Amino acid sequence: MTLLQKIETSVFLWVLWALAGCASLTPAQQARLDLFECRVHAFEPVVSPALDAAHVVADIYRGQADLSEVLGSLRATQAEVKALQASLDACEPKPVLPVGTQSKLVAPPPAYGNKIL
Repeated sequence: MTLLQKIETSVFLWVLWALAGCASLTPAQQARLDLFECRVHAFEPVVSPALDAAHVVADIYRGQADLSEVLGSLRATQAEVKALQASLDACEPKPVLPVGTQSKLVAPPPAYGNKIL
């Protein structure tokens, strides 16, 4: 079995495992899984020929890999880095403000005894 076949098999098994366990995920866990999958899809165009995108993202999460070192070792171009950044920015969840609140966040007043200088 070649390395590519091993990677494809591991990704296939991971997807099956993820699909089998999705029924028991809480909404917060599902949101984290969706964010992880979105980031994996963002990394695929840059790293997929040489590396498995899911492993790269997981290693970055764990602190075992540095994003700049990964991109540097793959000799990613500026255009690829900008496209990756745009894709990663699109993955970030948008903050949801309660209905009827201001569109800007306002700092709370200082606590009793604190002085404003």
